[in-house]
Amino acid sequence: QLPMVVVAGARSGVGATTAAVNLAAAIADGGDRVLLVDAAEDGRDLADLAGVARELEHSIADILCAKCTAADAIVAGPVGVRVLANRSCGLGKRRSASRRDAATCSREGQQKLLDEIDSLSDEIDLVIVDAGSGLTAWTRRLWLSAQCVVLVTTADDASVMDAYSTMKHSTADGIRPPVRLLV
Repeated sequence: QLPMVVVAGARSGVGATTAAVNLAAAIADGGDRVLLVDAAEDGRDLADLAGVARELEHSIADILCAKCTAADAIVAGPVGVRVLANRSCGLGKRRSASRRDAATCSREGQQKLLDEIDSLSDEIDLVIVDAGSGLTAWTRRLWLSAQCVVLVTTADDASVMDAYSTMKHSTADGIRPPVRLLV
């Protein structure tokens, strides 16, 4: 399994995507082969921040729906970072599907995504995942697969409380990768 760092926000708008892009660029600038993955359920900002939005032919949504492989969807980003972007509204969700079908697609899709990423082990040294904000069913599995989680927050009271709540929930759920807090 490829080493994975998950970057997550304690709440929306605290800068988790910016932190993920900059972390990936700094590590790639040091010579490592980095894959930056936009796995935020509700966001599509990573492609814009990484400057790859116009190059996208495929996205994570295409991998989840088996329209392409991860290798087909990766685009070149800044400083040699490879980017696997998302341009859909909601990962693993089909607009016309029932809730049960969407949940099944999400679990199966997420496992397919993780398997696809692992298949790139000859080309990638480290995976950095922008997991969006909060701890959801989708992000729990990413946290469980990670070697490290970077939880991003701001210094305002509400964000600090959300970071505390996220940490408490992750511990209660048995999620045990090392967590680093970035304020």
